[in-house]
Amino acid sequence: MSFFFRFGSVFGSPWADELEGSEWADFIFALGGNDSVFGGDGNDRIFAGRGDDVIAGGAGNDFIAGGKGFDTATFEGSVRDYGVSGYSGVGGRLIDLTTVSQIAEDGSVVETDWLNGVEALYFEADDYTAYLDGRNNAVLAENDAAETDEDTDLVLNASDLLANDFDFDGDALEITSVEATSALGAAITFENGQLVYSPSGQFEDLNDGEQVIDTFTYTVSDGQGGETTATVSVTVNGLTDTPAVEARINEIHYDNAGTDTGEFIEIRVTAGADISEYGLELYNGSNGTVYNSNELVSLTRTTDGTYDYYVWELPSNGIQNGSPDGIALTKGAEVVEFLSYEGTLTATEGTAAGLTSTDIGVSETSSTEAGQSLQRAEDGSWNAPAAETSGASNDGGSSFDGVVINEIAVSTSGTDWEFVELFGEAGASLDGYAILQIDGSGEVTSVIDLDGQLVGENGFFLASSAQAETTFGLTGDLSFADNTLANEASSFLLVSGVEAALGDDLDADDDGVLEFTTGDVVDSVALTDGGDSLLYSENVVGLDGSFLAAGAARSTDGTGDFAATSFSDSTTYTPTAGGSGNDGGSDATARYISEIQGTGSASLLVGEYVVVSAVVTQITANGFYIQEEESDYDSDDLTSEGLFVYTGGAPDVTVGDLVEVTGTVEEFSGATQLSNITSIVTVGTGYALPPQVALELPFTSTTNLEQYEGMRVSLSSGDNEAPLTVIENFNFDRYGDVTISAGTQVQPTQLYDAQTEADEIAALQEANANNRIVLDDGNSSQNPDSFGYVPANVGDDGDGVLDSGDSFSDAGPTLRLGTEIIEPVDGVITEGQGDYRLVVDGQLTIDETTNSGAREATPEDVGGSIQVASFNVLNYFTTIDESGAGTGPSGTLDPRGADSAEELVRQTDKLVNALTATGAEVYALQELENNGFGEGSAIANLVDALNAKAEELGSGAVYAYVDPAELGETGFLGTDAITTGIIYDTTKVSLVYADYLEFEEASSAETFAVAESLHPYVSSSDQLDDNQRNRPSVAATFEEIESGETFTVVSNHFKSKGDSGLEDLAEAVQSALDANQIPEDEIASVEAALEALVTDPNYDTGNGQGYWNQVRTDAASELTAWLEGDYTEALAGIGVSDDDFLVLGDFNAYAQEDPVQSVRDDAGYTDLIDTYIGQDEAYSYVFDGQRGTLDQALASDSLSDQVTGLTEWHINADEPDLLSYDNSFTDSAFYDDGVFAASDHDPLIVGLDLTDDGSNLI
Repeated sequence: MSFFFRFGSVFGSPWADELEGSEWADFIFALGGNDSVFGGDGNDRIFAGRGDDVIAGGAGNDFIAGGKGFDTATFEGSVRDYGVSGYSGVGGRLIDLTTVSQIAEDGSVVETDWLNGVEALYFEADDYTAYLDGRNNAVLAENDAAETDEDTDLVLNASDLLANDFDFDGDALEITSVEATSALGAAITFENGQLVYSPSGQFEDLNDGEQVIDTFTYTVSDGQGGETTATVSVTVNGLTDTPAVEARINEIHYDNAGTDTGEFIEIRVTAGADISEYGLELYNGSNGTVYNSNELVSLTRTTDGTYDYYVWELPSNGIQNGSPDGIALTKGAEVVEFLSYEGTLTATEGTAAGLTSTDIGVSETSSTEAGQSLQRAEDGSWNAPAAETSGASNDGGSSFDGVVINEIAVSTSGTDWEFVELFGEAGASLDGYAILQIDGSGEVTSVIDLDGQLVGENGFFLASSAQAETTFGLTGDLSFADNTLANEASSFLLVSGVEAALGDDLDADDDGVLEFTTGDVVDSVALTDGGDSLLYSENVVGLDGSFLAAGAARSTDGTGDFAATSFSDSTTYTPTAGGSGNDGGSDATARYISEIQGTGSASLLVGEYVVVSAVVTQITANGFYIQEEESDYDSDDLTSEGLFVYTGGAPDVTVGDLVEVTGTVEEFSGATQLSNITSIVTVGTGYALPPQVALELPFTSTTNLEQYEGMRVSLSSGDNEAPLTVIENFNFDRYGDVTISAGTQVQPTQLYDAQTEADEIAALQEANANNRIVLDDGNSSQNPDSFGYVPANVGDDGDGVLDSGDSFSDAGPTLRLGTEIIEPVDGVITEGQGDYRLVVDGQLTIDETTNSGAREATPEDVGGSIQVASFNVLNYFTTIDESGAGTGPSGTLDPRGADSAEELVRQTDKLVNALTATGAEVYALQELENNGFGEGSAIANLVDALNAKAEELGSGAVYAYVDPAELGETGFLGTDAITTGIIYDTTKVSLVYADYLEFEEASSAETFAVAESLHPYVSSSDQLDDNQRNRPSVAATFEEIESGETFTVVSNHFKSKGDSGLEDLAEAVQSALDANQIPEDEIASVEAALEALVTDPNYDTGNGQGYWNQVRTDAASELTAWLEGDYTEALAGIGVSDDDFLVLGDFNAYAQEDPVQSVRDDAGYTDLIDTYIGQDEAYSYVFDGQRGTLDQALASDSLSDQVTGLTEWHINADEPDLLSYDNSFTDSAFYDDGVFAASDHDPLIVGLDLTDDGSNLI
């Protein structure tokens, strides 16, 4: 309560008031209660009276009398902006009057407030309270920032760190302790008032232009018991570390019995060292002259990670074997070492002219066995002839054991780019070798026969699929069919002499030991998905959780440990064929970019060594784009004038440079590029950029983006009513990508019937496909913590971009679907991951009202006395998804939710806040863990959290869950890892009856029968599982406590649209037919069965309804029959006659698909979404950029008139999962516990006003 008089006085009441003065001088009397007072402008007189009051004098010179109670005067600025007098610090106390004066920068007094009877001062800018009652005040310690490089100690004086810290009482401040180790591992010492931060050794991976921000804390004390912690943020700048070169002549072979063969000289240098200036000179001992020379850059290189080995191989008698002869290792005009064998010599010419050689002390003779050499020991001495180790360490021979598996790719995005790369001795024969894939039961699921193959002269051998050769733009030494390698936990064995065929069980007793009659395992690696499959290798590679590792690669060729490779970023792979690559030794052919690009989808010059002159137009994290000067364009519009140059790291070029680039043409992920770059020469700077090509969405059916690949473009919308709009952000957190369109897009089957409107569906599918493009951040690294092309217009940390340093809340920042881009998007067209993409140059200009401003803080009011919410909770599991964990009825199913206890808390907090905010009394839930109804189960945990939230809010709600058929702690609903459930507020409704329905889904059995007939022709990994498809539905009948009326809620979750093995089976059978692996007399029956499979009603027919449509339709039909039959009869058996059914949940079917039509059209239910929103506007889920209602709400005829409203609360489907609870790969700083991004489906809320329709409790 407050009373305000414009002139003169403001009076409060005896209770708590909010009082506000005017722009003039006022008298304000707060009287009693805990009041909040704002004086406004003018020189006010404020009398707080009794109670604990908060008083802001406002502008002007004010007098404030606190009165009785604990009173606080508040000030907008920082405590540093004010001078306080009349207060004596610790032990002192306000006696009569305290003055608080605001001080300007020039030291003058702006205004002064006089305080009497005020116990504390609060300064808003610092969030700091100063107490005037004699207690010791807290230290105000501000954070600090500093900068150094990765090799330089940072020295900070305590006085400098304390300079921005403040003590209200005037106490002397000192630093009492400092963290010994920073957040990123740097050592910190603090002695004699000086702090030393030592980054050395912690940031060696940083290069020039790269930086990280490290932090550490220190504690400030006032000596009176007050302590505060401050944080120092240290920007560590990277330095490119060039290895110091340690080079030496390491091995020689020049003479052997019979005709000299295999002569060579090996040079050993520090791994990664720059050898561009190094060379070799061979000297004739008879006259000291040079008879041959070479440069190290032209030699074959191998490495063991510690040293690189360069081997000069010479023809027979290429190295003289007189007494003596010599070898000089040179660096420019400097002689690194000058060695000789069989005596010493003095050089008369060459770099070593005038120098006398050092005899190595050992030699070869005409009796030395072929295949031996002279080798240098680690201490520099030389050993007598022994088996050669050309290209490898001399300590006992090769640093790897013959031939090894070096890199492998198995399960990747899209069509798998499968390959197996071997590393070994150059020219080694692979006769008798094979690569076997062994599944988790010991069965051979694939065989790659290497008989007759050889390791290349570069030490590599590559077996590759067709897709791998397309993806990486290479030709393997041995090709095999796509999808040869099964996507399952498996062991990959390089074997020699082992006789094994596809389908053989090499571990019949499943004891984990393979049984061979002949041969050996040479090398092996296993890929795991975290399950309990048997693995047959000591080298096991996996990821956290239940994801199968995409592949594995050694950290060092031949010897390094294996690590998991990327699922989707092919740029992180390095498949190398034995004959691949270009050493730059040949002359490059000068080409225009248009010649390289050509008019087709791929260059006809792949593999050609070329030099290109063009202007740098855009720079990315691993390369740059170049484009011809306009005067060099050809006359063919179908040939692109732009090209990407792949450098693998930040290139040393600038936009506007005219450069000459020398490298090899290749196709990478569909885009033409230059790679294996041997030279980048800047010809000039400041060149005008070629003009942009103006493009508009939607593209026409004749738009050919290939003709713009690598070129500068400016993209806008061609429809004034449909601005460029973000329609897909699924990959935003992982790759920094979003998809945009002119306007939004709708799933075709949301609007059109698959049976009667196939033409309309096909037309909309085509229109949607033509009206989209992916925006790419130009960075191939995964899980970025900064998104440079996206502005943070809300919660920004000052850098203007969306990143982990921003402040995240329900207000933002975010990048929602539906966000409109109001200026053209500039960038370069490229291709990758199966899509054309626009690599953004600069930052998007967005309409923030369509982004964070479009967030609905609360759901639309649906009316009614009871509200029911349907909510897919996105795999809410209390069983943590960690190695060895199992769930479901069998206890062997993989958990799908939180990967840690921390993640579970985060997930629970978000869901509970969202569920509570719906205002519903009954929740129909989907994707709960199927782990019973006991303590600690998913549904019980959620109820406990809801009740705790209700108590915190004081809402009075008391929640309970429905245990259908009283299954109890060990009861399960169906056989899947997830299930449905219902939760309700016991203060609003009471449970009358509940049950659940497990579906017969007859068509599933028919589909499986066809599939099973094909199982003998494929590996077990490609066979179809026989299990429940739809999750059981839970139904519960409630009585509204206030009205006594009853109604029934049903929570459903039908089978997903994915193939769940159908497509894999069909492709595996077709592959077997193509490979002539089917017995001739069975081919016809197999072809007939395959035809039956791909035309089965559960196979994707391309009409928009996806896989398993008939199974979902079976469930919908069974559900309504069950409700009208067995369920209604069960209600009657307990004296209830009521057919008010509300059918909710995730149908995995859009509005015009068969399952929804079965309930709506065949059973006569009312589609509430259509009634209250309209199908063209409704959506609860977005897939592939297209909106639709997977989540349905249908009411029986008797209930439909009692529905007061329906809304979809768009808090999830539009939000990027960057903001979700899952921090397995993303920075935790993106998370807040607000309602947004709590799941991936939007909740539906239905309002009910129940009336007595004559059907109720009997």
